[in-house]
Amino acid sequence: MKLKFNLLSVIILMTFSNCQNDNHNPDLPHDSSFYIDYRSLKGLSDGIAVIELDPEAPNFGHISSKLELGIGVLPHHLYYNQNADKLFTTALGGNYLYQIKTEKDKNGQPKLVSATPIDTGENTVGENLFFTNDGRYFMTFMGGAGGPKDGSIGVFNANNNQLIKTIKGAGSNQSKSIYYVSAWYFC
Repeated sequence: MKLKFNLLSVIILMTFSNCQNDNHNPDLPHDSSFYIDYRSLKGLSDGIAVIELDPEAPNFGHISSKLELGIGVLPHHLYYNQNADKLFTTALGGNYLYQIKTEKDKNGQPKLVSATPIDTGENTVGENLFFTNDGRYFMTFMGGAGGPKDGSIGVFNANNNQLIKTIKGAGSNQSKSIYYVSAWYFC
């Protein structure tokens, strides 16, 4: 059986918009809030924030919600699953993958609630997520199991986030090697 699914774009910002056109929702103070991954440059905790990014909004640049993941976690890319009901962030440190619980505040704006680390086994330095139609997702790991030219792909159960298996290549045979992996294309 040949898998067919599209490569998801690397996502740094994820928008929340309640409008179907260019007119803003009059019931919300503004409807152009974004999730962003952030890194502390002062040795404090890294994390995720909800920030207003419309320069014309009166609260431009305002962080309405913030969720700390820990020092040195370096959250990397944000992804929604296919149903857009689960939010994930990959990470270059920490636990390498987190599921993020969100809610809406009293004004209907996104609010960060908690982060659950997902066990990635021996896989390190999380990069990209790819969701399939058969209840799995694949995650690329630039660090693999930590070898000098390592890389790996974790296959996860999308229902419970359990690691099913790790795909590795033979590091000495370049034609079959997976190293410095950041993206895979499936046709």
